[in-house]
Amino acid sequence: MPVVTALSETGVAASTIGNQDGEDEVVERYSTQEDVVACELDDSFAILKLETSEYFKLNATGALVWERISGGAGLDELVEAVCTDFDIGPEECRQDVVALVAELEKAGLIVRVA
Repeated sequence: MPVVTALSETGVAASTIGNQDGEDEVVERYSTQEDVVACELDDSFAILKLETSEYFKLNATGALVWERISGGAGLDELVEAVCTDFDIGPEECRQDVVALVAELEKAGLIVRVA
């Protein structure tokens, strides 16, 4: 079952910050758009984009990612949460989370935060 219905394509955005060694480190952080309303339905999420009246539904994995993005989590935190809650390996998990985040961004449901 797909994580998100009615979404496709990719395009992950990123920003950089300095790490402890003074080198730039890529940090991907997102926020939900202001014109989006979401509600929990059992173990999934229903999302309505007010501007276009488009409806999206996230499964349990997508719902976890949505909740964490709403709370300000970065990509690494999203991957860790999904790996922990769904007992999936980090490499496969990262690929899936990156793809989901890209789909959410392309649909205009989330936006990159600098």
